[in-house]
Amino acid sequence: MKIERTQTATAWPVPSSLIRDHLRLTADMVEDAVPFALAAAREIEHYCDVALITQTITVETAPNPDTVIDLLIGPAADDAVQTVQLVAADGTATDLDGGWFFRGGRHPKLHLLEATDHAVRVTYTAGFGATWAAVPADLQLAIADAAAAMFDGRGVEGKPGLPVAAARLAARWRRVRA
Repeated sequence: MKIERTQTATAWPVPSSLIRDHLRLTADMVEDAVPFALAAAREIEHYCDVALITQTITVETAPNPDTVIDLLIGPAADDAVQTVQLVAADGTATDLDGGWFFRGGRHPKLHLLEATDHAVRVTYTAGFGATWAAVPADLQLAIADAAAAMFDGRGVEGKPGLPVAAARLAARWRRVRA
C-alpha cells in the first residue's frame, strides 16, 4: 500500500508557547526550535498513524484489494473522501462514482460493494483540525517532549525513536495491528 501525505495547512501542531516553555527557551530562541518541533510532530504522526493538522491523504492499494480497505491515517470525517479511483496495471486511473461507501473516524475504512482486480486509489482529508487548538493535549505534550529531546541532544548520538515519555503519551493513539 502506498501512502502520500500532502500538507494543506501551514499551522503549527502545537502552540509556540508550549514549545518555548517545555524547551525552557527565551522568546527570541523559539524560532530556533521550529525545525525540531516540526520534526517531532512528523515523528508522532508516523508513530500513531494520525494526521495532526488537516492534510490530504492519498492511499493506493495493490491490485485485488479486500472489499474493506483500512486507510491507516485518521481521523477523518464521514464526508472526507475526495476521489476513489480504479487503477489499471498500465497506471490509467478511472473515477469510481459509486459502488463504495466510506466510514470515517479514528480508523477510516473504504468499503467496496464489489471486488475488483484493479488497484484502488483513495484521496481523502484527514486531521484533527486546521489549527493546533484541535490537536489533543496529550499529543501536543508528546510533540513538545520529543522536540525537547531533539533540541537538547543536538549533535549527540543517541537511540533512534521517541523519548520514553513522548512514546507513553502518544501510545493510546497508536493503532493495534494484528
